[in-house]
Amino acid sequence: PIGFDDDSAYLGGVRQRLAESTFAVPSALRLVRDPDDFRYLTLLCLLRQPELRLVSVWHPSFFTLLLEALPTRWEEWVGDVTDGGCRRAAQLAPGIREAVEAPPQPRRGAELQRVGPRDARAIWPRLQMVSCWGDAQAALPFADLRHRLPGLALQSKGLLATEAFVSIPFREKHPLAVTSHFFEFADAGGEVLRAHELRLGETYSVIVTTGGGLWRYRLGDLVEVDGFSGATPSLRFLGRGASVSDLCGEKLAEHFVTRALATACAACGCAPPFAMLAPECDADDCWSYTLFAEGELPPELPARLDAELRANPHYALCRDLGQLGPVTCVPVTDGYQIFSAASAAPGRRLGDIKPQALSPRTDWRARFSASS
Repeated sequence: PIGFDDDSAYLGGVRQRLAESTFAVPSALRLVRDPDDFRYLTLLCLLRQPELRLVSVWHPSFFTLLLEALPTRWEEWVGDVTDGGCRRAAQLAPGIREAVEAPPQPRRGAELQRVGPRDARAIWPRLQMVSCWGDAQAALPFADLRHRLPGLALQSKGLLATEAFVSIPFREKHPLAVTSHFFEFADAGGEVLRAHELRLGETYSVIVTTGGGLWRYRLGDLVEVDGFSGATPSLRFLGRGASVSDLCGEKLAEHFVTRALATACAACGCAPPFAMLAPECDADDCWSYTLFAEGELPPELPARLDAELRANPHYALCRDLGQLGPVTCVPVTDGYQIFSAASAAPGRRLGDIKPQALSPRTDWRARFSASS
């Protein structure tokens, strides 16, 4: 098949059914379209599981949002776990309603009532690991989640695309999945190399040929060789190669902005769980870039980020010519949630939406303001 709507389909056959039998959240929940219902049902299923050992999501902010929602309806969730019901059952389709049915769990309900909604380690005492994206635009939310879950192992996933597994986590690195597909890599000059020809510290775009029929398919993802596992190159995902903002000739690429943002935040001692740069036009028709970010933003952050962006000579020239104004910062709340709602499309799951370090859209201030 071309694509699939359930992650277990990566495995297929008996292995898929075996994996599904271990899931705390039934796959039928992917059919829930209302974000609030989806969040409520997902947390209800998770709270029923005192034996939860592994959480695997795509973006770390997805799990962060679930944790932040727990205090908002804690008594309702505890009541549903205790009684075995679901307060939202009447508005669910029959297949979804059946999937979330469960027997009463009074002992689990009492345990949840005792520990409260704010300590994830107490809610799921056997939780061993959270696996999620940790590179590129997910690096800052990944650090925020690590701060929220001290002492818990966080695993940064490798580069997993719908078309192909590219790299896997292994011994603190992400070696190329050399036995899965045939890989080629294009460097900045357009030369195409094979895996054994890759060089440490260099950046490449990924080309894959799969057993499923893709032939020299360009994924559009940029990776950097950050080491080796034996002779196998370890790859760090940098971002999408085609994501570029170019208002006045500045040619800002997402992977460059991601790196500049990480450097600026590290220099300023901050790690916003959500941060996105986007262009804006002021009343005098002057363009500039605005950083929309959550958390405490140091006053020196805009200037520091502007300085990092000047490492791109095209951006520096536009700044020097006055074509672009300096970077500004706008604090926001519920950044990932608002971004997800604005980026949602029919049939697209919230957990699959990838935040961007750079967005070409110019209406973000209005969208964040409308939700504040």
